[in-house]
Amino acid sequence: MSSALLNWSLLAAQVMLALAMACATVRLLQGPRAQDRVLALDTLYVGGMLLLLALFQRKSFPINAALRSLVSVRVAQMNGCAFCVDLNAYNLLKASGSAGKAAAVAHWRSSSDFSDRERAVLEYAEAMTDTGRRVEPVHLDGLEQHFDHDGIVALTAWIAFQNLSAKFNAALSAEDNGLCQLPGKPQTR
Repeated sequence: MSSALLNWSLLAAQVMLALAMACATVRLLQGPRAQDRVLALDTLYVGGMLLLLALFQRKSFPINAALRSLVSVRVAQMNGCAFCVDLNAYNLLKASGSAGKAAAVAHWRSSSDFSDRERAVLEYAEAMTDTGRRVEPVHLDGLEQHFDHDGIVALTAWIAFQNLSAKFNAALSAEDNGLCQLPGKPQTR
């Protein structure tokens, strides 16, 4: 995917989200009841997140499903979102066929289950997610060995979206649904 196309896609998503926000704002101001206003906001926020997710999950997105899921599990772990860990571990298992990899994400540095490419991505994801750290040139150098510029931009957008999603779900106390029962993980139901 070219930089221009990726930029256009992200711009289109921003424009659609801005239009949806404008419409929701009008509904909020005109809504006769507080419940109507809350429903308009709920629809707006969830709809906007689903729209972004659809952009990221299209087949032409430069980061494959297994790598997106791997990153998503780690970001969810760091943000304390049990729902997101559960869902993304399930997606990782589906995309990679490896329950071991999904179970080892929290300890990826000491695990032999991860490739150099995956390690570079996980290091970058942690640097983006941990508010006490900054992304350093060494992180980008590590990625440049495995991705072109468009791939790095796409990966960065995905990690940022996963942070938004995990923080949103964790703040609302979304619970895991037992989609992915990993070895050593207690049953939730």
